[in-house]
Formats: sequence, C-alpha cells, structure tokens
Amino acid sequence: MGEAHCGKQDEVVSTEAMIPAFFKTDDCFTTVKDKAMTRCFLRLALGSALLFSGVVGAQQFPILDQVADKIVQKYERSTCEQLWQERAQKRGQPKSENEQRAVQLLRTDPQMRAEFINRVAAPIANKMFECGMIP
Repeated sequence: MGEAHCGKQDEVVSTEAMIPAFFKTDDCFTTVKDKAMTRCFLRLALGSALLFSGVVGAQQFPILDQVADKIVQKYERSTCEQLWQERAQKRGQPKSENEQRAVQLLRTDPQMRAEFINRVAAPIANKMFECGMIP
C-alpha cells in the first residue's frame, strides 16, 4: 500500500490514496477505520431515508393503497381470456360514477397520481404484455 504524507505538496501519492475529498481532513487522509465508519454511516442514513420515504408514501394515501392493491390483484388473478373479454365488453360503455370520481381525483392531485401509477403500472403492463394486449 502506498503512503500519503500530510502537508507535503511535492511528494507523489499512490492511486490508493486518491479517495474522494470528503474522506480528507486538513490535507491528511483519515484512517481506514474512519473511512469504514463514514461509509457505514452513509449507508445507514441512505437506507433510513429510503425506508422512511416508503412508509410515509404508504401512509399518505390509504384509500389509494386499497384501490391499487385491488387493481393489481385483478390483473394478477385474471386469465388473458378474461381480460380480453372484459376489454371487449367495456368498449363504448360509460365509466361508473366511482371510476369517474377516482379518475378526476387523480387528475387534480399530481402526487397521488404519481403514487398510483408507480403502484399499478408494472403489474398491469406485464400482464398486458403476456396476453398480447400491448406489443
């Protein structure tokens, strides 16, 4: 392993010593233990932030969670034949009052709409792809 010396600007430093600036203090490199603790702390902080944001997102729209779960379950449990039949039957039919209200709510609340789409898009798209409903 190469060495890095504090305060000596003209000395050649090995590539091992070239680490991000946030690991440096007063032109001296911190110890390996300090670097490991910093990395551990950063991972813990990032993990906590992601976990907290997921919990907050789930608690923010409880009704949306129920509706999204119901829609995802419908697509996961339905056969391709059932989905094709339902699609054919709904062509030209007006949407129910509840469905119209839900769509209007999603149009007026961008945050809720984003959360809803994030929850249902992948399962629906996967099923539609499996069934040949989308290319």
